[in-house]
Amino acid sequence: MGTRALIHVKEAGKYSDTLVTIYRQYDGCPDGLGEDIKRIIGDSGISNGISNGMEECFNGMGCFAAWLIKELKDKIGNVYIYAPNSKDVGEEFVYTVFKNESTALGVGEVGNVIVDCYVVETI
Repeated sequence: MGTRALIHVKEAGKYSDTLVTIYRQYDGCPDGLGEDIKRIIGDSGISNGISNGMEECFNGMGCFAAWLIKELKDKIGNVYIYAPNSKDVGEEFVYTVFKNESTALGVGEVGNVIVDCYVVETI
């Protein structure tokens, strides 16, 4: 049996609405999925619009979510799209990905992507 995980991608900051929830059936632990998310984000950030020469950023969280799904989904099975805020699907880890909203961004400026992870407690 795999290490199941959920990824909640937020529309903006940590307490904003959830744009999409992604379920990963196996290798969901921080040294698996956590490292994959870190690799996918790389040195990129979230921008508010795209200017010439800005290939290393995501144009909003919707752009990031689409890229994350594209990068995680390499074959049938394992990675699935669930309804926003899904839970109680056997997950052992839950990741929340959101934009650092500590500063307002102008068009062409890049901000940070933040990833929180917690272990689901079982009784």
